[in-house]
Amino acid sequence: MPHDAHLIKKIRAAVKSRNVFISSHAAKRMRQRKISTSMVFEAMLKGTTDREPEPDMRHGAMKVELHRYSAGVHYSVVVAVIDDEIMVSVVTVY
Repeated sequence: MPHDAHLIKKIRAAVKSRNVFISSHAAKRMRQRKISTSMVFEAMLKGTTDREPEPDMRHGAMKVELHRYSAGVHYSVVVAVIDDEIMVSVVTVY
């Protein structure tokens, strides 16, 4: 069960409305680790979290780490939820 269900709902709504930005750092990590965009979206739609969301003061956001197992691969996606917006930024993937 997510620690902050409200943030998880915002992330899932952002994916459904295509309000997702993948940072250049995350895109680079995706290529290095052979994680596709569809895998990232799947983690954002169906992933689980076991950590409390962390504030990102520099960007005025809350970071949420989502875990997923798909196609024989365990991976995590870190997203930043911008305050009072449905915009979500993928920060990194591992």
